[in-house]
Amino acid sequence: MSGRIDAVTIVVPAHNEQALLPECLHSLAAALRRLRTEVGLVRTCVCVVADRCGDATARLALSFADRFDRFEVLTNSVPCGLGELRNRGTAHALQCLRPPVPERTWILHTDADTVVPTRWAVQHLHYARRGVHAVAGRAVVRWWSGPVVRARPTYEALVAEKITADHHRHVYGANLGVRADAFVEAEGFPPLHTGEDHGLWARLLRAGRLTRQPNECPVLTSGRTRGRAPGGLATLLHELSLRSGATVEFGRSWDG
Repeated sequence: MSGRIDAVTIVVPAHNEQALLPECLHSLAAALRRLRTEVGLVRTCVCVVADRCGDATARLALSFADRFDRFEVLTNSVPCGLGELRNRGTAHALQCLRPPVPERTWILHTDADTVVPTRWAVQHLHYARRGVHAVAGRAVVRWWSGPVVRARPTYEALVAEKITADHHRHVYGANLGVRADAFVEAEGFPPLHTGEDHGLWARLLRAGRLTRQPNECPVLTSGRTRGRAPGGLATLLHELSLRSGATVEFGRSWDG
């Protein structure tokens, strides 16, 4: 079964990310340019959700608006889970593409500390146009420095346990795509502070949706140990760096 896709949204939650957001947005602009070159006319909207920012994240994001067909900055001033932030960004982006056809709209999610490869959107649509409802790509730590270097061997061993020659079994909000009708019917992300990506994936699987977890086109994410989401990747790297290779349970909310 094939699926026509003629609209793409990208949602980027950002909390005090003025240092890393520019590189993320540069990569998204390049990915959408490549999409237009390889796929043709696809309506697009990028939505940055600036969450309770005390820095220049929102203002800086707006300075990139002219690099995109449609670019929105949605601000949030009240505490809420990352799942709710992603849902709000998704709803806003879909409204901007009105009238979107859910079966022909692909929703992409990434993070503000992440850089996507040039063919990221193209690769997602490769699966979408073959009838896949959701794609969970890999995320690779792009730099190792300071104390976090001690965590690298253990972290990479844990990640490798869920990777085979042709697919993997990780789910990262930094590299996630869902067809809009599947997303809406699953009621989006659960309202969790972290682990919302796994929560959505579980909902899609329970609904019998066609999913893929390919190895190609991984995104590059930061190796920081002080993250924005409690219990996320940064927490894991921090714990591993402190334990310097000690055995750590891998299966909590930060499990990719």
